[in-house]
Formats: sequence, structure tokens, C-alpha cells
Amino acid sequence: MLEELNIEIREATTRYVNITCKNKATGANFDFTGYTVRTHLSFGQIEQYVPTAIVGNQLSYKIPAEVSLKVNSGVAETRIFKDDNSGDVYEVLRINVKVCKAKKPDLVPAEITPSEG
Repeated sequence: MLEELNIEIREATTRYVNITCKNKATGANFDFTGYTVRTHLSFGQIEQYVPTAIVGNQLSYKIPAEVSLKVNSGVAETRIFKDDNSGDVYEVLRINVKVCKAKKPDLVPAEITPSEG
């Protein structure tokens, strides 16, 4: 079974993702000792790896606002790699992101214009 999630975000907004990981066989908290974690984002022409923090059995990363500017969709894929040279790679979660257009997709605060009258 593929581990996928579908979400919607507003164009040019930041999204923080937190993934709680459990051992599928036992239901216990997943132990990330001996693993390396990577999260890859793909939004239109932008493809990049983002830092992924491990705190206990939770993985956390940020989808930056600028990656969703002027695109309709994106994907965030998180994988773990066994550090023992076995070549084992495991899927954690793929997030399919629908980007909803913003009327003003500002990445910095706009100047306030004084009203007339």
C-alpha cells in the first residue's frame, strides 16, 4: 500500500509538515537510529531537497511559500535510507499538493496605500 496524502494549500503560503512514524509490524514509535531521512519537493520547475528534522519518532519539514508561487500542484516525498550500506530505501509519505490560487500571492508584506478623501 502506498503511503500518500492529498492536501490543499493557498498559493505562496508556508506549510509546516509533521509526520508521526510508527513501526508497521508492532505499532511502536519508529526508531530512526541508523537511518538518514530526506524530503524532496517538486513544484513546477522547482525541485529541491529541504531539511527534515527528526525529533523522537516525528519528522518535520517546511514547504516554503515561494515554491507554490504560480503553480497548480506539487509533490513532497519523504524517504528513509538505512545507513548500513544495504541499499534499503523506505517510503515514509508522499504528499500530493493542490495549490489554490491567491488573489495577491505576496511573498513579502505589501505597502499600505493611504485611502483618498
